[in-house]
Amino acid sequence: MGTRYVIHTSPSFYLALAWGVDTLWRRSRLGALALTLILAGGMVYSSVRYHTHPTYGKEDYRGAARVVLEQELPGDAIVLTAPENIFAFEHYYTGVLTFSPLPQPPFAEINMAELDRSLRLLAQDHQRIWFVHCRPQWSDPGDAVLNWLNEHLVLLERRILPSYGADMTVYLYGTRSPRQEPETTAPLVTCADQLALLDWSLRYLDAQGSPV
Repeated sequence: MGTRYVIHTSPSFYLALAWGVDTLWRRSRLGALALTLILAGGMVYSSVRYHTHPTYGKEDYRGAARVVLEQELPGDAIVLTAPENIFAFEHYYTGVLTFSPLPQPPFAEINMAELDRSLRLLAQDHQRIWFVHCRPQWSDPGDAVLNWLNEHLVLLERRILPSYGADMTVYLYGTRSPRQEPETTAPLVTCADQLALLDWSLRYLDAQGSPV
């Protein structure tokens, strides 16, 4: 779980260790020195393993940021379950995309009309939307944002990042259907009468870092 549940026992634990080492020191200084080195080495090993081994990892904001960074395109947008995930995600995310924490407060009664307007504006201005979803019970217990995205957009990818604390899920949505209408549009390229390219777009960053 976490150290906060047993930290109240730490004074007696460390006093007992000190008493044991002191008692052994009076009988065998070499033995007390060896025990002290073993205890210190164990503490160092335990601390390093706690902060590096995936078994003990809490919310994987680093992994979520890496998923976005590896596949982001100019003109994408990021939506975060807000506001509790903003600072941790910002710490690891080094890209250029803008992101929006949604829903906005107050969280006790989410303004669905305002949420709908915000998400529609994002979908209108961007071709793809990343949704970093974690611990919605604080600000979005009904998963209003996730439900809206699933209802109105096209799910392209979902990546689950497990944790003993709370799993993080990174979603990628397309704001427009990959199937272009009308179907009478002449394909630009055909392949064996089985695959047709109907449209294409090119996105890149200009010299000032702005998406084109």
